Amino acid sequence: MNAQIPLPSFEDIRKILQFWIDQQDKWFYFETAIIQSGSTGESEVPNPIHTPERTSWAKSSEINHYMQTRIVGSINDVVSYPPSLLLRDVSVFTVSLIYDRRTIKLVSIEKRDKYGLVFSQITYYEPIDNVESFLKEDARIPTHPT
Repeated sequence: MNAQIPLPSFEDIRKILQFWIDQQDKWFYFETAIIQSGSTGESEVPNPIHTPERTSWAKSSEINHYMQTRIVGSINDVVSYPPSLLLRDVSVFTVSLIYDRRTIKLVSIEKRDKYGLVFSQITYYEPIDNVESFLKEDARIPTHPT
């Protein structure tokens, strides 16, 4: 049995492009995929020479670290191939995430006049009515790099 991945039809692609074309000059918040950037941990393993009666236990803990790019910008144009958005007046936020500790830290902020964002990079988006208040008040945008 062969599983086939359904490919979008020309009409599906046209509808997607038309949606984004209708959003031109509007502000959006975008998130890209979360990527594991590393892990830290501790291990305790007994020394069998000094504690022979306790050779069967071990203790370890691991904390996974993740990175994500979050983007705020205004849509300037829509490109059909590769399907992407050209943004202007862009702020690119790189954040570090540690889920176990529920922490989000800003790693860097980059301001760009223009920025290209391929549709396949977008994992989440939402429109923004007031970009200044969004940047000041939204918890997903930490205010200072660490």
